[in-house]
Amino acid sequence: MEKTAYKILKKLYNSESISIDEINQLTKKDDSKPIEPNQPNKYVTYLKMDKMVTIFDEGGTADGAGGSVDATEFVRITLAGRDYIEKQRKELFMFWIPYAITTAIAVAALLG
Repeated sequence: MEKTAYKILKKLYNSESISIDEINQLTKKDDSKPIEPNQPNKYVTYLKMDKMVTIFDEGGTADGAGGSVDATEFVRITLAGRDYIEKQRKELFMFWIPYAITTAIAVAALLG
């Protein structure tokens, strides 16, 4: 997974939901083309295709065709997204804890 998409997923993991515009502000420097307001960028689209996030509308008025007008789009993490973050954290701990222990043993052996 790309670093920016992972950063968005981590931010969503720690919050209930985030608006599309907030995400676009977070990723503005990473995007090469201008982003239209209230439109998902390539990172959100990527996460949505992998079923790690869902997009939903809040506010606005019904347009009669099943959509809404002047609604704000928000992104919410799914269970698959939460599982991915938890798996990454577990793998990180499984790497660093044994590394720290063996390094501490090596340092103790050098000093003792």
